[in-house]
Amino acid sequence: MASKLNRKFIFVVGGFSLAAVLLLVAVILVNQLWLKNAERHVRAGDELMAQGKAREAYSMYGRAVGKKPDVVRYIEKMEEALGKVTADTPAQSVEDYRSLMALKRQHTRAQPG
Repeated sequence: MASKLNRKFIFVVGGFSLAAVLLLVAVILVNQLWLKNAERHVRAGDELMAQGKAREAYSMYGRAVGKKPDVVRYIEKMEEALGKVTADTPAQSVEDYRSLMALKRQHTRAQPG
């Protein structure tokens, strides 16, 4: 009697195992194809720059750099956007200057020499 297989149990366990594997594959695909895709942030930043919204473009380029910090092109776009930003207050201009210096250091790390 103990050697008799319980088919319902096997179907339930197999179904849950299959569902778990499919869910894991879906999560990995979404992570690789959507969440780590820096190009979509660069495209959004380019659109914002075309509209004259340099500060928002700077933020979008920053997201792209956050995902791929070693891509020099993204850092250069971020520097360009920050160069076109006009600060409203002296404190904001100091913060923008510090951000620009940090970008220069990051640019040097990404492309030494």
